[in-house]
Amino acid sequence: MERNRPLFKRLFPTDLFEIFIDIGHYVRDISAYEDLVSQLNLLLEDELKQIAENIESINQKKAPLKYIGDYAVLDHLGSGAFGCVYKVRKRSGQNLLAMKEVNLHNPAFGKDKKDRDSSVKNIVSELTIIKEQLYHPNIVRYYKTFLENDRLYIVMELIEGAPLGEHFSSLKEKRQHFTEERLWRIFIQVHHPPIEILITQPSPELP
Repeated sequence: MERNRPLFKRLFPTDLFEIFIDIGHYVRDISAYEDLVSQLNLLLEDELKQIAENIESINQKKAPLKYIGDYAVLDHLGSGAFGCVYKVRKRSGQNLLAMKEVNLHNPAFGKDKKDRDSSVKNIVSELTIIKEQLYHPNIVRYYKTFLENDRLYIVMELIEGAPLGEHFSSLKEKRQHFTEERLWRIFIQVHHPPIEILITQPSPELP
């Protein structure tokens, strides 16, 4: 349920989503769904149309939104200070990947082409180190970088599941808390890893 929570949240309107979540995991008793069905039957035509559009938006076999290089863009996963992230698939493949699009005209990369080129060189160098030297099940794999239309694209492993923010929202909806003990376990793992961990982000100040 938690792994697919973002999909369910996109599928259902807020009120229906809360009812659906309250039903629980793998409930086979049909009577548990009566309230959900009753609310569905009360929806207006426009609301039902929106749900149908939501279903189409999570269809993994739908036509790509667009193509970038050799990759079909299937979904927009999120945005940040430096760009956005897409769910993609190679034209000739079936495996799903994540692709970060970085706008090189962001002032953080420099005031002119020379500065931007230097920033890109540093970023690619860092990613090459990660790709060639860091192998760990808890470290995202990087596969490829390329430039197109003044944008840097970074192709990496797609991590399925709910973002951390969704997890906190889930706890709040279930009236649960992220315990202090759990927080300390995370801090201990970060500060005492079995291997040295490299943390990087796009920045012109990269060494």
